Amino acid sequence: MIRNVFGIHTDINGMNIELLRRSALIKVLFEPRDAQVVKGWMWAAPSNAYWLYRSNIDLDNSDPRLMGELQLRYLAIGEADYNAAYVLGQWYAEWNASWVKPNGMEYFFIESGPNEMNDSSQRAVGYLLGFVERCIELGILPAAGMHSFGLPAVTKFNGFNGWRPFAPVFRAIDRANAGQSKPEAAWQYHEYAMAGDMMASRDHAIGRYLLNEEYSGPRMIGELGYADYNKPPTTEIMMSQIQAAMAYYGADDRLMGTAWYDIRNHTDHQYNYCYADMCVALDTADRSNPSAPKSFPTLPITVRSGGIIEVPPPDPDPAVVPAGTVAVKTKSPSGQNIRAHPSLIAPIAASLEAGEIAYTSANEAPTIGQDKSWVYIKAPGGEGWAAAWLLEAA
Repeated sequence: MIRNVFGIHTDINGMNIELLRRSALIKVLFEPRDAQVVKGWMWAAPSNAYWLYRSNIDLDNSDPRLMGELQLRYLAIGEADYNAAYVLGQWYAEWNASWVKPNGMEYFFIESGPNEMNDSSQRAVGYLLGFVERCIELGILPAAGMHSFGLPAVTKFNGFNGWRPFAPVFRAIDRANAGQSKPEAAWQYHEYAMAGDMMASRDHAIGRYLLNEEYSGPRMIGELGYADYNKPPTTEIMMSQIQAAMAYYGADDRLMGTAWYDIRNHTDHQYNYCYADMCVALDTADRSNPSAPKSFPTLPITVRSGGIIEVPPPDPDPAVVPAGTVAVKTKSPSGQNIRAHPSLIAPIAASLEAGEIAYTSANEAPTIGQDKSWVYIKAPGGEGWAAAWLLEAA
């Protein structure tokens, strides 16, 4: 059986009902005042489709006078100001909860923004962590991610891992999803084919998200299309590429869906001349499933939380290290604090005493001992963020 991962990127004016019927992921841009209109579209969408929200106050523009409030607030924070950014992330989560919950739209995942800020500083980490953690506290669904196509850097093509700073955010998403049968938090990417060729772009473009070595949880492709609007020469070729791309993405059991950019009344990237062709292409790909003649099935994804470490037993044997983890201990003879967030002024969540053995994910091992770095650990007395420069391998 084929998983359907086709979806649409749309707005309050551009919704196409026939494509909606065939979508696993529906990303919608709208103002809270239009919430009930958007909620009404649920009657036409697959019952287990995922919904993703892009806010009207998250508007990016080169002219500050046309920027959204979220963008302006974010840019007013210094790149090294983790704590101010964390508070802003909380504010944006609270702003969304203020309209999502009264309208009964908790089924929507909320895109974190700021849209395509392409930032990998402490400001970015603090903002996203504040947003994700506060969304979870408020009972709404976060979809973190602020990077445009091709960013941040990846080891394979750039020589270093630009995803590394976001490990704290990935851990927060993992904690939200641990033990769940459906996603409670996710990360969203933007992917665009190069040179008008979807399948030739798998390694470096439309499949680039797979080069994020830090994250193994639920993911969405929040934008999918052709870079620089460089489409294939004919509609027939484009439809065959859509079919091939959907089969490729459908093999990823952690992918919740893709959002084709752009299915709305927009000034560029218009596909309204071939909406019917898209429907035919999707239905043709579904001929093997007669029970769903209008769309192939949207199946539940596999929820993984690879960053969550099993709690070690009391007084563990240092020689017995749980799979996928590294044993650590503090270098400080007086022990060290474990904090709720990776900051010296964050609340103390627990402590690691001298001589005690704690565990961290094997992915975190390169951080141990590094100056000004933090690592997520689980210790006999609790779990949280520990100053990596005070830790050493046990």
